[in-house]
Formats: sequence, C-alpha cells, structure tokens
Amino acid sequence: MINLLCQFEKNFCSLSLCLCSNYVSSFSDCDALTAIYSDHWRKNIMVLAKSHRVYSIDLIGYGYSDKPNPRDFFDKPFYTFETWASQLNDFCKDVVKDQAFFICNSIGGLVGLQAAVMEPEICRGMILLNISLRMLHIKKQPWYGRPLIRSFQNLLRNTAAGKLFYKMVATSESVRNILCQVLHVNISFAIRLLGTI
Repeated sequence: MINLLCQFEKNFCSLSLCLCSNYVSSFSDCDALTAIYSDHWRKNIMVLAKSHRVYSIDLIGYGYSDKPNPRDFFDKPFYTFETWASQLNDFCKDVVKDQAFFICNSIGGLVGLQAAVMEPEICRGMILLNISLRMLHIKKQPWYGRPLIRSFQNLLRNTAAGKLFYKMVATSESVRNILCQVLHVNISFAIRLLGTI
C-alpha cells in the first residue's frame, strides 16, 4: 500500500531563513526519487511510488512554497541556482535522509545540476526533461552588447518604468497565455497553475 502525504515543513533549509517549503511524499523501502515542482508531478507520484520512495518539492518562490520579496535581502541575490540547489540538497539531507535520484524539468534542471555539483554525494543520478537554458544567455551575447543589455535589465528591475512595464504584462491572461505556449498545457491546467502563483 502506498501512503501519500502532503506536508508543509518549516525551517528544513540551512539558509538561516524562516521559510516554508511545500512537498509531497510517498513512503516505501525503495530508492528515493526527488522531483522538483510538486504540481508538475502530481499525476505521476502514485505510479512512481510503486517502485520508489518519491518526494516532490516546490522550491522557494514556486508553487505552494513561500515567495519572499528578493528586495528584503538587500543587495544579495536570493533567487539563484545556488540558493535553490542548497535548498534541494538540504531537503535530501533533512527530509529524505538519503541519497536520491533527481527528476528535474525546465529551470529545475539547472537547479538539479547545480545541486549535484555542490554536493555530489547526495545525487545518485538525474533525469532532465525539457531543461531551460535561458539563464545561460549572457555567454552568447557579443561583448559589446552586454553593457546595453545589463542596463536594460537593470531598468526593468529597479525603476518605476520597469514596475509599470511588469504591471502591464503581469496579468492573469498574459501569464496563462505564456504557460499554454511554453508548457504546452491546456487552459484549465494553466488556470489551476495560476492559482498557485
């Protein structure tokens, strides 16, 4: 029999932060699988749990986990691959209490890779699906364009003009359309996903 349990765990990360991370788990005596983004795997957990001990975590800033304002961390970047990788490794140490195979899709692929680089003894193997490389674009920019691009990104992040721009495009309809295009999901799933953002 598979025992499926939804839990909310506080302070399991060693990030010196009081943040809640949502995770779903199934219990068995088999090898551990840790999937990133619980909502992406909700339909697969019961099948995977037939042959594995399955954990699925929402990273900080995603799904049902806390979404702290990055400005609260002053000039220190918070939403980084290193932060999420530390969270994933801490989760495996504190909750899974074992090595695990990582199942990662989209941006979670880079998180899983970073976690494996930081603490290779935790990751037994990895499955990467539809990995996002969007954060690697800086190396592909010509050297002469980087200052202009960096200035434009700064304008969007740190000015009233950027806030106005995001306010105009950050609508439920815009996000739903993007989700449907990028994730190739239907409208009802996109609407449900929007409820977790």
